[in-house]
Amino acid sequence: MMISAYGMMILFTVNQPTGLTLTPYPPFGLTSICFMVLAAYLVFLGVYSSATSVSEDSRLRQSIRKIALREFQFLNAIGTAQMEQELQRRVIAIYGNTKNSMLNET
Repeated sequence: MMISAYGMMILFTVNQPTGLTLTPYPPFGLTSICFMVLAAYLVFLGVYSSATSVSEDSRLRQSIRKIALREFQFLNAIGTAQMEQELQRRVIAIYGNTKNSMLNET
């Protein structure tokens, strides 16, 4: 992952406006294009090595799965709380409308 992170840093550093890469002097564009190849190679090498290490280590896969489930439960709790607040807001609005109409009918 660190190799991929270095590749991403280089990739975002050399990604510059095309006007600078097309000017003939100073030759910053040529240097940027050369580093773009290195950055892409580092990104793909980092992702590939991470995928192979995860596929070979079962304990690592289990820990990633546990972390993902924990994050899912956290997001589920946040979503449930938001849904309950929305439901309460709707029920209070319906209650207010129904209360007024029931008072008028009686």
